[in-house]
Amino acid sequence: MASAHELCSTLVRPARLTVSIASALAVGVSILVLFGWCTGNRLLISILPEAPTMKFNTALSFLGCGLALYGLRQEKRFAHIAGYAALAVPLLIGLLTLVQYYSHTELGIDNLFFNDTLSKSAYPGRMSPATALNFLLLALGIIGIHNKRTSVAIIAQHLAIMMIIIAGTAIVAYILQSPVKTKVFFLQTMSIHTATLFLMLALVVLLSKPNLALA
Repeated sequence: MASAHELCSTLVRPARLTVSIASALAVGVSILVLFGWCTGNRLLISILPEAPTMKFNTALSFLGCGLALYGLRQEKRFAHIAGYAALAVPLLIGLLTLVQYYSHTELGIDNLFFNDTLSKSAYPGRMSPATALNFLLLALGIIGIHNKRTSVAIIAQHLAIMMIIIAGTAIVAYILQSPVKTKVFFLQTMSIHTATLFLMLALVVLLSKPNLALA
């Protein structure tokens, strides 16, 4: 019968492959959405007709997360620095967006790059509070799983579980075809591909340290 150590060793390679695929998908989807905003392609930014759009800042933040996951897996110090620098994007955008919501202020970041005329929301161009919070959780989770302390990595996995709950709730709402107006404000403007990417990346955070689940 295989020992826990041997079982962990067999899980490392699939876990690394999963991280590579997830980071590539995050970068790819975010680039497509950014292209969608540049060209006015509604299909790329919302997928479903009349569904919430993935905001420009959301796509930009996913791009930062995807690049960070790739960079932090490399051995070169420059790649690590670039990875942490990329994480500054979702951290800053997520934090400033939450500040806007809960201080009722306008910091001018929602339509900084593109004037959002496609989103039917009270705050055009602004990601939902759930999206902003998930970016904070995701960025901190990515930092945590690359920390040498086991306790920090375990905290990162708990953050990932919180992300899964939030993203999973949004996906279930889409499956049940809940009208946007009936959703709680916290989740109201989260798009389907935003929720799906969050779910995927949260699983990456959990799978990045498979030995912790077996410790």
